[in-house]
Amino acid sequence: RAGHYTQNVAAALEENHQQIKDMIAEKIRQDPTAGRIGLLPFHDRLVGEVTETSLRVILAVLSDPRTDELVSDMTRDNIRQIRQTLRDREDADAAL
Repeated sequence: RAGHYTQNVAAALEENHQQIKDMIAEKIRQDPTAGRIGLLPFHDRLVGEVTETSLRVILAVLSDPRTDELVSDMTRDNIRQIRQTLRDREDADAAL
């Protein structure tokens, strides 16, 4: 609950900006529907702008406190389940 997990993800995305940008552009070009963009004039520039916009939106979502709260809630529930599984295993081992 105390961590800012999404900020860590955002920092990693920023650190690897060019690699992520290249990957998003590659996926856009490979997408069957978006592949039609290649027929447009200036399609490389269009893909570049869409890629940059996508990264900005992703970083904005990750920086939003609501996303941090969501990840915190998911982490809390997962930790609770892991702890319960470990307790169950310890109880089973003790019963032997």
